[in-house]
Amino acid sequence: HGVNKNYFKISSNIVFNENDKIQILYISPINLYKHQVKVFKAVYNLKMKKFNVNIVFVGGGNGRERKNLEKEIIKKDSNNIFTKILPFTSQFELMKLISSSNLFLCASSCENMPNTLLQGMASGLPIACSNRGPMPEVLKDGGIYFNPEDEISIEKAIEYLILNKKERINFAKKAKELALPFTWENTAT
Repeated sequence: HGVNKNYFKISSNIVFNENDKIQILYISPINLYKHQVKVFKAVYNLKMKKFNVNIVFVGGGNGRERKNLEKEIIKKDSNNIFTKILPFTSQFELMKLISSSNLFLCASSCENMPNTLLQGMASGLPIACSNRGPMPEVLKDGGIYFNPEDEISIEKAIEYLILNKKERINFAKKAKELALPFTWENTAT
């Protein structure tokens, strides 16, 4: 388990104002324990508060939870104005997506080693993260936490990152530092 050192070279736009267009990235196959439906509802709530946020889900997925997510999107964003679902993609494409994003989200409630979280950390994006293990063991004090089964908790965490520029920048720097021991070279050794 680890992260490609090229993720540390990504430059992302983490300095923005609350009225700017803000892209949130969530990399994970759509699944019940990944809580994409709750994440979508949280982002929708922020849209209703007039935040100019959009969400990109990367990782594909099929089955009941994908259908549930698509039903919610049809109800609240039928023209896909602020929501995008992308399939599983290459590391190169992931790096491009990260570099065009402003916030990183990890909403899983069950992981062994959250490699996508490490990718977000290494890239220096501010992170809103699930409070379920092992995410806090990996991210430590490098992000803000939420209950992944509660859309209001997710919404508040994202809103906090949007409204608190200094904290957002500090979280991003800290997360990048915390990811350093997880390069492939280090974990292989």
